[in-house]
Amino acid sequence: MKKQNTNSSRDNFGMVAVICGILLFAAGIILRNTIPGTIADNRLLEGFGILLAGWGIVPLFRSISARRDPAGARRTMLTENDERALELRHRAGYIAFLFSFIASTLVLIVYSALTRGQSGFDPMWYTLIFLSVAPMIVYAIATVWYNRK
Repeated sequence: MKKQNTNSSRDNFGMVAVICGILLFAAGIILRNTIPGTIADNRLLEGFGILLAGWGIVPLFRSISARRDPAGARRTMLTENDERALELRHRAGYIAFLFSFIASTLVLIVYSALTRGQSGFDPMWYTLIFLSVAPMIVYAIATVWYNRK
């Protein structure tokens, strides 16, 4: 019974996240086109909409496939929890982390070179610094925390 409730809540999360994401994205586009001179940046709504919809797509697709083939969904769940599959996902995640770290650092370097003569406060430069440094700090803290655990 508990697994059924957990799957149901996961199914509901996927559906709600996708619907809310689409609504936020559409609201951002509608506001941008109907009220173009607003103080608020409507791209934030669109960005959160994309994030939320993307976050809900995987649980939604999994619930749809589980309804169509319950035995296949059970096999997939057992395979995903296999130690080898977990190790492969951890390695892939680490490679993705390294790629994003290197890419954001390269973008920071190129942006710094292109805006070398610019004076004044540049929020984009500080944002790129944060995107380059923060993942490494989080990685180091998480590594120490998991090693102590």
